[in-house]
This record gives sequence, structure tokens and C-alpha cells, in this order.
Amino acid sequence: MLIVLPRLRRPEVIDYLWQLVKQPRRLSVGAKMATLTILKQMGEDVDITDPGRYFSPRDITPGDLQAAQDVFRMGVRGLARSLRQSRDPIEVEVFMQRINRLSKEALGGEDILLEMVQSAESGATDLEADLLYALGHTTPFPRVQQAAERTLTRLAALGIKPITRAVLDLGQERFYAAYMTDPDHPWQQSVAVAWERAGGLVQALVFLIDFGFPWLGAVKDMFPTRGLTPSQFQRDFVDRQAQRMAAGLLKLLCPKISTISAISSNAGCCTHPQPPSPPRPRATN
Repeated sequence: MLIVLPRLRRPEVIDYLWQLVKQPRRLSVGAKMATLTILKQMGEDVDITDPGRYFSPRDITPGDLQAAQDVFRMGVRGLARSLRQSRDPIEVEVFMQRINRLSKEALGGEDILLEMVQSAESGATDLEADLLYALGHTTPFPRVQQAAERTLTRLAALGIKPITRAVLDLGQERFYAAYMTDPDHPWQQSVAVAWERAGGLVQALVFLIDFGFPWLGAVKDMFPTRGLTPSQFQRDFVDRQAQRMAAGLLKLLCPKISTISAISSNAGCCTHPQPPSPPRPRATN
């Protein structure tokens, strides 16, 4: 095979194979890796040691998890290069969510992220520092977070620090506003907590609380809004929700009400009286 491949080197073949590699989700991770190997044997400039140039977490499907683990172990710098394409902290979080999800579903668990931290320290450039900073601010694993922070400290002592604005803006959120629907509604209530993120964007988490059986006052559903400018947030979320609800939305002065106090790190002393609890229906036999 290795003898035959160089003889197949023709412009139309080379172009076709590169098109396969470049098209998102056209090939599985394993098939793309094989195609890159073929291109390299044909004499093309392919750096197999940096597969992150050709792969992105956005392309990973559940069936690719095993192959993706090997790719990610090899391609930390390529991942960091893809991370730098994020335009704001929201896109950074989406990018890192895919990496963290991979570790949850992979056999090695969080060990793959710890290996990523070690590889990033070996690379020792601001690219790896960006990835470590993003990992430290988004990972759900305490050991990974601590390892990323310690590595960043060691790199900083060498003058190597993260530099990408979208990455550095992680964790810079400020409380913006909180809203709730009619507190006297007997069956359900919506609570929204909004934060002002870097770049002036506003993003909210919306919680649906259901008082019917079997929820009995538990959070039934939760979803985030996309990042919006303040005027877009007022028009597309607040005003639109108010139009849908006859009683409109009640704006709170702080997010510390009983149902969300555990999730709001910005809650302080409330100056708005806490709304009365809606009546809860009794379960019948």
C-alpha cells in the first residue's frame, strides 16, 4: 500500500481528498485520520502530530468518541487554535462544553482532560495558555480545574499567559435583572435570571416551575437564551414574554427568591418583598 500510494499522486486525486478533509462532518474521525495519512504518504504537507489542525470538537459525534480521544491526546495545540476562532465567551463555552462532554462519555473519564493539561504545559505557548484558561473556567471536574490553574501559574512564571479576549472574558458576568411571571398562578411559574456578559451582551437562564403532579413545585425545565444586546433582550425576551402573559412580567430587584437562591451567585439582600407562594394542589388517591 505504501508503495502504491505515491504513484496515485495526481492533482485531481489530491484535490478530492483535501475536499473530503475540509468539509465539516463529511468523514468520521477515523476516516478523516486515514485520509490524512494517505495524503501524507502521497507527499502532501500533513502534520499528523498536530491533528487539531484538521479536527474540531464541533465535528465529533457519539460514534466518534473512541477515535476522538486519541486525536485530542495528540492535538492540544490544534484545539487551542480552533478555540481562538470563538467570537465571544458564549462561543468559548459552547466549544469547551463539547470537550467536557467527551470526557464524561469516554472510558477514561476526566483522565483525558488531565492528559490535555499535561500536553498543554509541554507546548508552553500562549495558545496552550488560552486552552488551559478556558478549561479551568468551564470544566465540571475539580481535579482538572486545579491542574489547569496550577499549570497556568507555572506558565505565568515563565511569562506565558492567555491572550485571547473571548477567553479572558470568561467569568466576567454581572447580574443584570431577574423576572418572574404571575406569582398567584396556581399551576406554573417562570423565573428568569439575566447576566450582563463581556461585550455588553445579556443572557438569561429561564426556569419553569410546575406546581402540578408529580412536580409539586420543582423545576420542570430550564433553558438559556442566546446572547443579546440590552435593547434586543428587552424587545425579544421581556416585551415578548409580557405580551404572552396577561399579567406581564414582574421585575425583581435582585435574584434572591427561594426557588433560585442556590443558583444565583450574585444574589444579595433583597429590597423587593418576596412574592407569596402559589397554592399547591394536593395529590389525590
